Amino acid sequence: MRSTKFSLVLMLVGAALAPAACGESDTGGPGSSGKGGTSSGGGNGGKGGTAGSTSGAAGTTDAAGTAGDAGAAGQAGGGDAGNAGAAGATGDAGLHLYVGCSVPEGTLQTYRVSDGTITALPVTNTMGSISNATFNQAQDRLYVAHAVGTGPAGRVTTYSRNLGSGALTQVGTSAEVPFTTPSFGSAGGGGTGGSGGTGGNAGSAGAPATNPLPQTLTLDANENHIAIPNYGSGNVYVYGLQADGSLGAIVSADAGGMNAHHAVFSNNQNFMLVPYLGSNSIKVYSYQKSSGGITLDSTVAMPNASSGPRHLALHSNGTWLYAINETAGGAASAAGSLDFFSFDQSNGHLTPTQTYPVPLPNGYTGLKNGSEIEIAPSGKFLYVSMRLDNVAQGSLVVFAIGVDGGLSFVEQQSSRGVTPRQFSLSSDGKLLAVGNQNSATLELFSVDTESGALTFVAEQAVCVSPRFTRFAEIR
Repeated sequence: MRSTKFSLVLMLVGAALAPAACGESDTGGPGSSGKGGTSSGGGNGGKGGTAGSTSGAAGTTDAAGTAGDAGAAGQAGGGDAGNAGAAGATGDAGLHLYVGCSVPEGTLQTYRVSDGTITALPVTNTMGSISNATFNQAQDRLYVAHAVGTGPAGRVTTYSRNLGSGALTQVGTSAEVPFTTPSFGSAGGGGTGGSGGTGGNAGSAGAPATNPLPQTLTLDANENHIAIPNYGSGNVYVYGLQADGSLGAIVSADAGGMNAHHAVFSNNQNFMLVPYLGSNSIKVYSYQKSSGGITLDSTVAMPNASSGPRHLALHSNGTWLYAINETAGGAASAAGSLDFFSFDQSNGHLTPTQTYPVPLPNGYTGLKNGSEIEIAPSGKFLYVSMRLDNVAQGSLVVFAIGVDGGLSFVEQQSSRGVTPRQFSLSSDGKLLAVGNQNSATLELFSVDTESGALTFVAEQAVCVSPRFTRFAEIR
């Protein structure tokens, strides 16, 4: 693997001079090198000493912290938090970054991102090939959808996450995701009419006849339920969550159309919206947050034929909804597209407002294949990725969000690899990580939170066919 580093200054001071030398800790406070400093970043893991010769040395001057025992040996800042010690020079506590892999099948690669450096951590082997994943709000549970490949498919596995080390441990057993939609009486509303079409589409998409292909997972606000849209079977399920956070039983479902790909909940939790790529529509469901029940409220056709809505992004104000279109335009068109909707969460009304072209690389004339969409935490910018034709390097595009929800183009950048399937923003909006599915690379960008612009930071060789990237805070 390769890793690229920003400037990271490691200052080495002899233990004999410790009483006279003070360092600046992660939090900016002074530290005594006799005790290994005062930094809370690297010091807590001092006894382990695994990074003693590098990050430990930094601890004695800049980031040692509370690891007095290791400080006495002149190697504070190592152990479990050794990497944090290495980042102490700038006070960067770092983040964990998780990458879901198809090859080796079903592996979750874990990295630590700190001060522009990507460091590999232990790999977790899962139940089978991976589609996507999501964290809960506390980031101590990771939900992983298994959808493709020869391993177990049609499952969702729950993992607990160690907030310090990043280690993942499976919780309970994987929940089965059935191909055939269970019957829940009237819970599916008027959506059951689409079930026949979904079976045909699974065949046309090359999916095994018994593989529902679960996609992007979404927890409701209270984290009592999780929505699972299924691309192969064209249905959407809502599962209840058990006390340990793992999936329980399906509590509601709808066979609403072809190629369900995502689900988002309204801010007031009264509605759930699901894009059906193959049906070229978005379905709005009434949602009962206490029971997890869904009832079809309306079906809204995309304003342009063959758009293929893939993923949705709902603004924090709850009224602006954006959809990235996977198939819009075809190879001969000037650009792909994304659609802007106004949404009234008091009654569930979803109204198409405007279609925006997504600028492409100069001279590119191939397929568009829109992939991911995400709004910056500030609510000021919208990011989308275009996978293009699986040969050309993919594209990352930034839009500014106006006071009326309208979009204005900021910039288009290469994803620096082929087929950017999914990207993620850090919780502070200052970093963006994207996995390039067909070039087996992870690319890290810094984000200017004032302009929205991206600046390339680092590249890391990862597994073959990375399916998702997800940031999580180290605590």
